[in-house]
Amino acid sequence: MSKSIKSIISHKHRYIYFYVPKVACTSIRNLLAIGDGLKWYHPWDKIQTKFEYIYLQNSNNKKYNNYFKFAFVRNPWDRLVSCYFDKVVGSKTKPDSIAIKNGEYIQFKKQYKKNFKTMTFPEFVYMVTDLDEKSSNGHFRSQYTFMNTEKLNFIGRFEQLQVDLNVIKKKFDLLNDVKHLLKSSHKDYKEYYDEKLKNVVAKRYKKDIKLFGYIF
Repeated sequence: MSKSIKSIISHKHRYIYFYVPKVACTSIRNLLAIGDGLKWYHPWDKIQTKFEYIYLQNSNNKKYNNYFKFAFVRNPWDRLVSCYFDKVVGSKTKPDSIAIKNGEYIQFKKQYKKNFKTMTFPEFVYMVTDLDEKSSNGHFRSQYTFMNTEKLNFIGRFEQLQVDLNVIKKKFDLLNDVKHLLKSSHKDYKEYYDEKLKNVVAKRYKKDIKLFGYIF
């Protein structure tokens, strides 16, 4: 686990939220920001919401033993489809975003020096699955690397997002409604895989699949 991975901590509500990219994290951060009385800004805005963060390894400190620790996870096959349609396909239609330049998501282009504009989904999958965890961008890094799984009090599921978000809302008396922000538009994830591609993803994310009990 890398020290550079940060989680959101609230001393007001005494929780640590281990957030995972492409698992409704924008929607969840919106909920938590309002609950902590913080002004909410879209993550791609120049001004960011002023959350307090804690490094992953430091969240094991005994003084946080009584803090409620939670995370949300997602089917790895589905998460990768969402990543592709948001950061590759979607980048072509967001010319005004500060995260996009010339129709490409700047972070991917800068990190990997590849032409994402022309990538098909299979090409994207093979590129992603060929990377180790250290080299992987957070949007497709394995989900278990973002959290101390043995310390979690609650694991929410993207597949039942509203139900599990209600657990968090009730726990911390958060009254605002939750909207699913930045929802990517695509067909059911299964339609993008053949047997070979499905197995490539299964091999790459086998620890996530085992830990969180996912099947294709």
